[in-house]
Amino acid sequence: MANTNTYGIVDLPKINGADIVNFKYRAGALENGQLVKLAGLISGDNDLYSAVLAGDTSAQVYMNASVELMYSASGDTGDFRLATSGTGRGIGFVVGNEFTVTVDVVTGTAIAVGYWVTQSSASSGYLECRDTYASAILYSFVAEIIEDTDIYEGNTAQDAIRCRVVRNQSIDD
Repeated sequence: MANTNTYGIVDLPKINGADIVNFKYRAGALENGQLVKLAGLISGDNDLYSAVLAGDTSAQVYMNASVELMYSASGDTGDFRLATSGTGRGIGFVVGNEFTVTVDVVTGTAIAVGYWVTQSSASSGYLECRDTYASAILYSFVAEIIEDTDIYEGNTAQDAIRCRVVRNQSIDD
């Protein structure tokens, strides 16, 4: 699986009950589909959180989904990247939510239906594919890959996976 687009693209077909937050990520640009954890409210603000890449494998995570595919007027993949210190939208998935993400933000040697994605232990913020549930359950965010699909950028199909969330909570909860 390889794509021609530059940045990850997220589609959110089924996110009933998801926790949606606004955040600022100051350590560089952030792709859609990368995972962050919240580091507390920004001083003087009621609803804007500071965020860091999700390298802590025991914390609840939020997926950066700052520009929805269906709302991009230009169709330019540059629209799917949050600039440094830009305000992003984080999706805190609940069990049963489904999302589709291009494989550009998934690491691992193999990506296949029936495998699992978790947050990466490498503090990259990317999803990491795991071939067994036993290896995935060690992480606070776990989603099953349920379909090998495409997200279209204009007329060009981009390789993607559709996932169903089975866990997103602090392991300490």
